[in-house]
Amino acid sequence: MIWLEQLVKDKSVALVGSAASLLEQDCAQQIDAHEVVIRMNLSIPGQAGPADKVGRKTDVWCMGRSFANVPLPQGVQHLLFMKLTKTGDREWPCVQQREVPSTRWPRDYEGLVERYVGSSPGTGIRILYWLTRLAQPGSVTVFGMDCWDTPSSWSGAPAPAHDPSKEKVAMQALLKELAKQ
Repeated sequence: MIWLEQLVKDKSVALVGSAASLLEQDCAQQIDAHEVVIRMNLSIPGQAGPADKVGRKTDVWCMGRSFANVPLPQGVQHLLFMKLTKTGDREWPCVQQREVPSTRWPRDYEGLVERYVGSSPGTGIRILYWLTRLAQPGSVTVFGMDCWDTPSSWSGAPAPAHDPSKEKVAMQALLKELAKQ
């Protein structure tokens, strides 16, 4: 993930999740003002909502599950396939649309994040942990990352297979760490 670490080093980063609150916050301009925008799962424009509500910019798209039939976001520079994605990701139609570098989430990071959270981590907490502990962004602002309190925009239900209370505590702790850096 060295390429990604170079992309975020000393930059302002917007980390965008797919909570329904993203549409209520009307923060498109705030998101797009960041030097690097990292979006998770279906938090991309058109899927999470209209670009004028959720922003247009997507530098990195992180997928924790298969979204093979979703068009590649405009301007994406890198794809990050998380633990749950299947092998053969390069054959997905969205990746074939144009040459975009992709990286697999390193297995050795998984144990670190799971121990930190105390349960199976979601895509957002994985990326926030990586940004806090292993990358060196200048700043990180999160948007639509409250799936423990509000439904995700793509499912209408709380994020499955996670312990929301543990994830919330871990995310708040990581955000406090980032604020001190």
